[in-house]
Amino acid sequence: MIDYRLLTFIDVCETRSLTKTAQHLCLTQPAVTQHIKYLEETYNTKLLVYEGKKMRLTESAQVLLQYALKTQALLNSTETEMYELKTKQVRLNFGATLTIADYVMPTILDAYLKRFPDIQLNFKVQNTTHLIDALLKGKIEFAFIEGYFDKEQFEHHLLKKDEFILVASANSPLDEVITLEELKKQRLIIREVGSGSRDILEKLLANTNSSLNQFKQLDEIGNLKLLKYLIKQNHGVTFIYKEAVKEELERKELKQIQVEGINLNREFNFIYLKSSLQKEKYLNFLKFAKSQIGE
Repeated sequence: MIDYRLLTFIDVCETRSLTKTAQHLCLTQPAVTQHIKYLEETYNTKLLVYEGKKMRLTESAQVLLQYALKTQALLNSTETEMYELKTKQVRLNFGATLTIADYVMPTILDAYLKRFPDIQLNFKVQNTTHLIDALLKGKIEFAFIEGYFDKEQFEHHLLKKDEFILVASANSPLDEVITLEELKKQRLIIREVGSGSRDILEKLLANTNSSLNQFKQLDEIGNLKLLKYLIKQNHGVTFIYKEAVKEELERKELKQIQVEGINLNREFNFIYLKSSLQKEKYLNFLKFAKSQIGE
């Protein structure tokens, strides 16, 4: 098990607050302070500094954090492998973003469980930011994500490509092709901060010297089903993966709108830490997954 003082340090790096870490870990604040002091004395370096009331990590702290996270992930991976050796049962801890979980994974998991009925699954559905955090902490082994990630930290393989499209209600007066300036006059409904689709949209706009702040009205909806319902009721427009609205487009409840000058082809990626010990197991699952979706 990872040293408990490193666990305290990891939490402090996340919260940037000794008080919040004490609450998270059910410790006293002096105990948290002692844990940090112990690490500073052990490595003979300053880890935390304050600028006014704001905590900042030193360069040494950032280096230690990376090694602490890798150690935590490695130990969790070791625990999984020991469990499998002892029980002779394979366990998969992984996750996917909401879009991938709803519209890609059902076919894959149905076929996988029919093929391997004794497999033990621990499957999490979260946004890209939370999945990456879970990978770094060793809470999951691999993830299917959309959006951007640090390719220096993660091995990555393409699962499939999908169109990231603009849709509106079939009753919307918008033309099938509009300019970016026309789009900015619309009410835009988007996913929450941390979602891969929002991150992609923000970067697409940045490439045209635009931003979300330039839209007439902006709404955030964290639930994909509710978001689609509001669009169908003609309350605005949204950018979404085509896979997620395939049925609504076929039923003509929604219509696709082209935006001049914007390339909307994007990737669903399979990622895991470069330091992972069970890469062969992960890649076998990826190979099976791709075979089920015709990739």
